Amino acid sequence: NPCHNGGVCYSIWDDFTCTCPPNTAGKACEEVKWCELEPCPPEAQCQLVHQGFECLANAVFSGRSSAIFYRSNGKISRDLTNIMFGFRTRDTDVILLYAEKEPEFVTISIHNSKLLFQLQSGNSFYKLTLASSLPVNDGKWHRVMVSMVEPLSQFSRWYIDIDNKKDTATSTTAVGSLNFLREETDIYVADKAFDSLDGLRGCMSTIEISGIYLSYFESTDIPTKKPQEEQFLKISANPALTGCLQVDICSSYPCMNEGVCEDFYTSYRCICPEGWTGTHCEVNIDECSSDPCIHGNCTDRITSYECSCEPGYTGVNCEEDIDNCRGHQCANGATCVDGINGYSCLCAGNFTGRFCRY
Repeated sequence: NPCHNGGVCYSIWDDFTCTCPPNTAGKACEEVKWCELEPCPPEAQCQLVHQGFECLANAVFSGRSSAIFYRSNGKISRDLTNIMFGFRTRDTDVILLYAEKEPEFVTISIHNSKLLFQLQSGNSFYKLTLASSLPVNDGKWHRVMVSMVEPLSQFSRWYIDIDNKKDTATSTTAVGSLNFLREETDIYVADKAFDSLDGLRGCMSTIEISGIYLSYFESTDIPTKKPQEEQFLKISANPALTGCLQVDICSSYPCMNEGVCEDFYTSYRCICPEGWTGTHCEVNIDECSSDPCIHGNCTDRITSYECSCEPGYTGVNCEEDIDNCRGHQCANGATCVDGINGYSCLCAGNFTGRFCRY
């Protein structure tokens, strides 16, 4: 039966035709429209690749504990001549990708806020280094491609392209390809083993190496088995946290009243100044809610309050009874008795009257 994937064959003279099941195409039903089968988790995007599909997503990394690593499945035959990925972070010095099979190695890192690409490959003992001219740790999304200038050659100059030729650099010398990654070589993402630096704190897209992706998903996350022969397999057991946002939400200044926006890459938080609260620091804290004015009315201010005291009281919280006997007019040895907003005279002997004058 020349028809693949369950196609039904019909003879027509000296040829044949296939009636293909849904989601397949081609004369012999050999092309499977994998993405129409919706094989990926809801948060992922399905991407067709040679002989199969891949599930793409952005992942958030929060230091060394979230770093992951990969290894070839031993069936990669194509030449590996480029790496493409996107990221955003505020880290000044951190490893984004690292792999080594002595004496060959590749490193993509951020060093002193600049993107740094280092490669030693082939029979060359020369270490190629390319660096960006602009800083890349501004929390914004940056798209990176590093590639051989002449991918069909055994040795070639390399170039780096950041944000669609916004920042580029080309090496003056030539080294080999990334074919050493086809062998049993661990590829570390978001960290490097046994170094002193902390791992990446930020967001990174699915990394693509010459059309083969380093998927963040476990095989158990994908109900349909990936059919392509050439794969990089996730070896580390810790799961990747997907759902990272490409857009820096803080760039839209969501925090009001001089609140400080803290970017967590999947969400954000507003750190509010004194006197304000709420998700966006939009709520003025009511300092009058505790009824601080003992004998008066409270008026709320920003980070403070003001008491309007009842007659006869004073103080910040209207807690002091005003001594109305100060400067009193009680005569003839009378005793002044302080009252609220006034006083009375307790007369001595036979004296009478408001001020004991009669």
